[in-house]
Amino acid sequence: MKALVYHGRGDIRCDQVPDPKIEDGRDAIIKLQSSELPPMLVFVDLLLPEVDGYELLVFLEGTERLARVPVVVMTALAHPPLPKSIPVLHKPLQPERVLELVRECCGERV
Repeated sequence: MKALVYHGRGDIRCDQVPDPKIEDGRDAIIKLQSSELPPMLVFVDLLLPEVDGYELLVFLEGTERLARVPVVVMTALAHPPLPKSIPVLHKPLQPERVLELVRECCGERV
């Protein structure tokens, strides 16, 4: 699987990484709960099977150590019902816009 990987200040590359086997929102919640450190940024697809992206957003907001982690929503929906403060990437994704949002959300950390 290819993913954006942080290699140091200002150096974000698309690298081959092991597949984390996150197939739905339930898998994402399990991975987030079991991780030692909170992520710098979470991308959420709204149309996930089982536990959908909206439920995942509620989980993130309601979990103290994850509530301040920036979130970017990815969706094929034209006008998803979301708070305006959550950035939205419309599918098909444009790599330049993804990188722009990573830099905006992570600030000085990337």
